[in-house]
Amino acid sequence: MEIKERYELPNDIPATSEELRSQFPDWLAMAAAHGKFVLVIDALNQLEDKDNAPGLVWLPDFIPPEVRLIVSTLPGRSLETLERKLWPSMKVELLEPEERQKFIEEYLFKLYSKRLPDNLVLQIASQKQCANPLFLHALLEELRIFGKHEEIQKRINYYLQANDPGNLYELILTRLEEDYEKDHPGLVGQAMSLVFAARQGLSEPELLEIMGVPRLLWTPLFLALQDSLFIRSGMLNFFHEFLKQAISAKYLHNVDYEKKCHLQLADYFEHREIDRRKIVELPWQLNKIREWKRLAKVLSGSVFFNEAWMIDRQQIKRYWTNIGKFSDIKIVDAYKRVIEKPQDYQGYVWNLAMLLSDVGHHKEALPLIQIELEKYRRIGDWDNVASILGNLAKEEAVLGKLEQSLKYLKEAETICQELNQPGLLSAIPDIFLSV
Repeated sequence: MEIKERYELPNDIPATSEELRSQFPDWLAMAAAHGKFVLVIDALNQLEDKDNAPGLVWLPDFIPPEVRLIVSTLPGRSLETLERKLWPSMKVELLEPEERQKFIEEYLFKLYSKRLPDNLVLQIASQKQCANPLFLHALLEELRIFGKHEEIQKRINYYLQANDPGNLYELILTRLEEDYEKDHPGLVGQAMSLVFAARQGLSEPELLEIMGVPRLLWTPLFLALQDSLFIRSGMLNFFHEFLKQAISAKYLHNVDYEKKCHLQLADYFEHREIDRRKIVELPWQLNKIREWKRLAKVLSGSVFFNEAWMIDRQQIKRYWTNIGKFSDIKIVDAYKRVIEKPQDYQGYVWNLAMLLSDVGHHKEALPLIQIELEKYRRIGDWDNVASILGNLAKEEAVLGKLEQSLKYLKEAETICQELNQPGLLSAIPDIFLSV
């Protein structure tokens, strides 16, 4: 979107993960065609573990000479992947005492025209935990808004009890409780826990509706947290992992309370109309609290399943794997009505057939695929007929019916030759050989 808007490109933005991966190098090349271009992607370690995003398969191997790509990450999977690429790297070192002292003085004075006595500056700068810029920044923010000058030494000592940013944020959360819970006890913990428990964060309207809190109470807390929260695609989320660690340690160490938060979110999204947010959050929440019966019921709803399959089919398969592993619910029983009368569910059959095939129920998938084949035969859509014949060949081969499988392949070959579609023809034997 940034590249498209900056250079007023007519190209459509890719809509799927596969398209994004394949077209990203082309978009970098289009940007490079307009001159030198610097792209900075911060915090790769915060990528959601979806479509192998932390594995960085989406990063191109070739970067145009006019482009400089700068990425950052904490240690972990993303860093290990980058190290294998042998790209030039730089480790961001912790602050030395002299740098800490300069940071304290310039941050407070240049930005806010405030100063600390020299002895307090030296005290802070001498603490090893203040070598971490995030820790030091969070500490200074707390001191900046602290209004009792005569108690500043005591407040500094209080915060310096923390030995890392996660511990510091636990103390900051306690301070937020003191400041913002007078009219609504539990506001801080409830809000932070719900955002933490959501799969992809929560929008402000969603959060306020779930908590039953007016915006007037929420806004001051949100403003106080604006350095630690961000809004991405309309969803509130945490800017760094240390605040998440603090929230987990302070509020979600109680298993029953954590389950209550997930259940609260599940109940909220279950009563919404079907939209992307419901599809992303509802089954994920039910999976987290192991509500297998409710999860199976949600996934077997025809409209919900179709929409969810288009958004994230891999996740749908993972949900069904968990249901089968941890309960006595069978996927073929959940979709029994469709399997027995597929003609009544024309808009539903193909996606379900792919699901059943992918999770190993080839016998049940086969008649559903045959229904689709007949549908496309009737309307003369021979491209789809040839493709579906390839799928049928695979299913028959898995079931050990190699003669029937070969028959489907030969028919597909004939259609592809008549259509003069060698590309389609070359894909079909791959389906068969993959068995």
